[in-house]
Amino acid sequence: MRNILHSIPLKICLTILITETVLLLLMGTYYINRFWSEIDNSVNEKLDIPRVLMEQRALNFDAVTDFSALEGLIQERVADAFIAKSDGKVFYSHDPSRIGKQYSLFLDKNDPLHEEKLDNSKKYHSTYTSVDGQKYISVQSPLMVDNRLLGTLHISIYSEKIQEEKTSILYLLLLGSLVTICLTTLLEALLVHRLIVPRVNRTSSILQKVEDGDLTARISPIGAPDQLGLIMEQINSMISATEQNINTLRLLGVGGEAFTKVSTPEKVDEIFYSIMQEHFGRPLSNDEADILGELATSGANKRAFEKSVGPFLPERNRKNSLLKTHGNLSRHSLGCEPTP
Repeated sequence: MRNILHSIPLKICLTILITETVLLLLMGTYYINRFWSEIDNSVNEKLDIPRVLMEQRALNFDAVTDFSALEGLIQERVADAFIAKSDGKVFYSHDPSRIGKQYSLFLDKNDPLHEEKLDNSKKYHSTYTSVDGQKYISVQSPLMVDNRLLGTLHISIYSEKIQEEKTSILYLLLLGSLVTICLTTLLEALLVHRLIVPRVNRTSSILQKVEDGDLTARISPIGAPDQLGLIMEQINSMISATEQNINTLRLLGVGGEAFTKVSTPEKVDEIFYSIMQEHFGRPLSNDEADILGELATSGANKRAFEKSVGPFLPERNRKNSLLKTHGNLSRHSLGCEPTP
């Protein structure tokens, strides 16, 4: 469990998931408000149709007494409708008992229009829940004919259908966001796992082999030449450099010990072969042969070489020539290229 929590792909996926969720939440909130606002504007425009037609004298005032006609006109379920004069008294209503009475008496107590002192020349809109728990939308609009205020038109509709429409939009957006998050997270997890996890595992496996002492191990294949690929290449280079340095140290230790026991140049090739077979089991590289050559021409071996070869060399080139001569002899005996 702890390894999973410390997994780099998991952290990457969680970061993307959180970022994506926050962005979708912000965008969802914005678009839900936009959609709801469009719905409210559409309802207001529909509720304004009877007023416009009455002012154009295309619809009689007594249309408020016929709810079925109003519902066919505004495409919403009508709860109440009446027309009041400028003094606030009802003169058209589906209920004849309201005629001549103040319209405020027939408004629900939870309707904001009930408590306010309204200017009959302005339009008002309210959304409320009645005492019995029913939700309504009310619109009160001035009726102007020939630029003269005749009264106000009041229409109330049931808002359950509108609320259901808003809720369906909310659920649809939430469902779409959830599906988007799930699909993108799954694709991101697969992509991140494919690009990172196998390469990290290969690198970890090679480093474990190096830790166990196998300096011949190398990471392969490296994969894409990205930042992770660059790190893998650098690890291979580091292992190669470490292997070379360790081999050099081994060579110095073994060669130094072996050549201190030699007093004649005739034994040098024999020791070269012995070091190569017993300690390396492979042909020596040119650099390794150079190192052994320098060891062979140091100390007692240098004196032996100077005694046998030195008299035939010019004084100022003696040291360099001894090193080069012995190095080339050793290279030839080991199958290496001579130094020019």
